[in-house]
Amino acid sequence: MQIISQLRQRWGLIAVTLLSINLAGCFGCSFVPPGYVGIKINLYGSQRGVQDIPIVTGRVIFNPITTQIEAFPTFLQYRVWTKSLEEGKATDESITFVSSDRIPINVDVSAAYQFMPDKVPELYIKFRSDPDTIADTYIRSRIRDAFIRSGSQLKAMDIVGGSISQLDADVKEDVDKEMQAIGIRFDYVSVLNKPRIPEAIQNAIEAAIESTQRAQQAMNQVAVKKAEADQAVAVATGEANAVRAKANGDADALLARQTAEAKAILLKKEAEAQGNAELAKSITPELVQYMSVKQWRGNVPAWMTGSGGSPIPFINMQPPSNK
Repeated sequence: MQIISQLRQRWGLIAVTLLSINLAGCFGCSFVPPGYVGIKINLYGSQRGVQDIPIVTGRVIFNPITTQIEAFPTFLQYRVWTKSLEEGKATDESITFVSSDRIPINVDVSAAYQFMPDKVPELYIKFRSDPDTIADTYIRSRIRDAFIRSGSQLKAMDIVGGSISQLDADVKEDVDKEMQAIGIRFDYVSVLNKPRIPEAIQNAIEAAIESTQRAQQAMNQVAVKKAEADQAVAVATGEANAVRAKANGDADALLARQTAEAKAILLKKEAEAQGNAELAKSITPELVQYMSVKQWRGNVPAWMTGSGGSPIPFINMQPPSNK
């Protein structure tokens, strides 16, 4: 009986151990790190496939026999597709398109994008691939097609000569509009390095650009010389006008002085002829001008001429003589 009891205890321990191992195999634990969402995939049963709602970050308990957890990144992803074998993958992943003037252009491309968390299950169902495979196949192909569409609207000289930023913006807008619907949002799409075109055409374009720059430089120099000449003419004209105005002012002042003196002499003679010596003594050219101003009612004739036919200013604006 003792032997039977010992055997039962031993078999009981074995059974408990096997049950524990079986239960342990039925449950797994996975950790979805920050910046990722976990998608739960049912491998068996009527509900097999991707669940509609992604699992948030953190530790997840699941049955590894019937369920699989895939972590999908939702932080900003960077990708480069270049001709160089030392950047990106060890293969030529550059993109080629044709300009509006039928010149083939080869470019290295960089892109930054994000997988939208609420669209991750749909993305997984659509592509059944990991994020890197989606980037190097689908995303690259859509960017290449966008370059083909947008690049065909520009001339090769414009692309090589400075319109590459406009091409980047057009391509980014194109792919962003197309792929946001499936859950991919773009931060930028940009051409890296210098666009590559056939060497003979490159040399011709560079010569044309250099010729245009020289012509523009010559036009700028002509504009500078013309501006300097115009400035010199303006200065000379101003100086001449100033000299002319001073001469006219001096002449007018002298004429006004002489006119006033002549009128004073005439008044003195008339006073002397009338026997009024004191009145004759008090008449001066300055007094004559003062009396003329006092009697002025605001009407100035356009011309006043003396016997010589010269214009006579009404008021002498020069200070009185010290004589």
